[in-house]
Amino acid sequence: MTFIYNLISYGIVFGAIFNQLPQIYKIYKSKSIQGISFSSLYTETLMLIFNVAYNMHEGTSFLLYGENVILYIEYIIVIFQFGYYNSMQRDYIRKLSFLGIISVVFLFQIVPQIIFKLSIYINMILLFFSKWPQIKMNYQRQSTGQLAFLTHLQNQAGAIPRALSIFAESNNKLLYCLVILDNSLVLIITFQFLIYWKRREIQKKL
Repeated sequence: MTFIYNLISYGIVFGAIFNQLPQIYKIYKSKSIQGISFSSLYTETLMLIFNVAYNMHEGTSFLLYGENVILYIEYIIVIFQFGYYNSMQRDYIRKLSFLGIISVVFLFQIVPQIIFKLSIYINMILLFFSKWPQIKMNYQRQSTGQLAFLTHLQNQAGAIPRALSIFAESNNKLLYCLVILDNSLVLIITFQFLIYWKRREIQKKL
């Protein structure tokens, strides 16, 4: 059974390489970031930093969080795209600088140890606020805009087996709560894709 869960973890880490590529390509092709919440993108990147730093501090097996390292790099690329294609983004340089500082102090583990103990709770808060602005924007616009469905589908497909592997290989109940919250929020966005696409198809027929 351990072999199977390790195999799943390898697949998740490898699959993360292709996670944001559809989103990166869609933004590049359309030259637009319409419908993509910068707040969600930025907060999710912060969440990835805390997630990686926490797991490094706890000595968690790389197979249980390695995809977050890859996703962090890809999200940084999307953030640069956001700045390039949206020159009107307020405080972009300041936010980018803050992100760089947070990356250095956490990933190089140069913050007080108590922060790492709190980082899993911070991660839960960031996880909610990384998804909620996008959920809210989708609802208000009744559309998912330039949000790449293939990228989101990979997130959904990766979230479930990742939850199973953490439940099987880890005894950390806080990580259990984190993956349950993650799966719930990702599922809401999946439903939004399905609902708004169906509604758009009906409107086309009319």
